[in-house]
Amino acid sequence: MRKAQKTLKLLALLIALLTAFGTALPALAEGEADIEAAVAAPEAPEAPAPLFPGMPQGFVLSKAELAKKERLVTTGMLSDMEKMVPGVDYVESEIIFRAETKEEAASIAAAYGAELLSFDYTVAVAKINPKITVLDCMKAAADLSSSLPAVYPNHIIKLDPIEREGKRLNSGKGEYSTDSIQT
Repeated sequence: MRKAQKTLKLLALLIALLTAFGTALPALAEGEADIEAAVAAPEAPEAPAPLFPGMPQGFVLSKAELAKKERLVTTGMLSDMEKMVPGVDYVESEIIFRAETKEEAASIAAAYGAELLSFDYTVAVAKINPKITVLDCMKAAADLSSSLPAVYPNHIIKLDPIEREGKRLNSGKGEYSTDSIQT
């Protein structure tokens, strides 16, 4: 009798602990005596699909590219990015990055699941999936264990309108990026 009471107390304690930590205890089938089978660890959920397809197999980042990835974190770009407003501070759903050739730019855009919009003078602009944010791309780029090259937001720079002799000479708005992508 004492052994049965002790077992019930332990089982009640186990149920309370599992409930407190958000783990449901499967119900014992009538007549089931194997408590260990009833409280077996639940199967681990499947890992979520990666946000980005990634670079081709065998692609290796240069030391310069690794340094750019590191600077995303060390210069505070990621923490600054969290405070920025899409459509105000940067062009929503657009990333910019450096590439030596248009083919390399297309490959990097594809690694982010993006469409290459333009490539001029080693600077590429790509349109990302609207379900993914520019910050998501930058966080993935900052991960030193991934082969994704560094990417940056396409900043919107606002200029004060210039007027001369009552005529406006500019619109007061310009789009370009000033990120640390210079080499």
